[in-house]
Amino acid sequence: MNAKKTLDEFLLDDQWPTPEESEGYKAEREAMEGTWLETITMMENGDLQVRTLQYLQGGVQAEGNTESAAGDPGYDDFIQRHGPLKPGQSHTLVQKLVDDRWVQVDEGGSAKIA
Repeated sequence: MNAKKTLDEFLLDDQWPTPEESEGYKAEREAMEGTWLETITMMENGDLQVRTLQYLQGGVQAEGNTESAAGDPGYDDFIQRHGPLKPGQSHTLVQKLVDDRWVQVDEGGSAKIA
């Protein structure tokens, strides 16, 4: 019979994560460091749902969610940056931190001044 582990036992178990998993997680964090993702989704009523994720130095992550309706400050800026969308469609912009400035990465992976 396998007894379930307590949370403390699970957290102290030296099998999780494995050394390989730890290295993989570290590599993912390092690859994303200095990246800012901004995703907008147009809702059925035309409002925009906006989600931002920033991956900062040292593995720090920042996340934000908001909504913007037509006529709100910034709504037109979102549409201009992301392009026109139809209800239900989403679009993500990627920016990288280069020389202490956020620059937009085009779909081919090249950085350009945002």
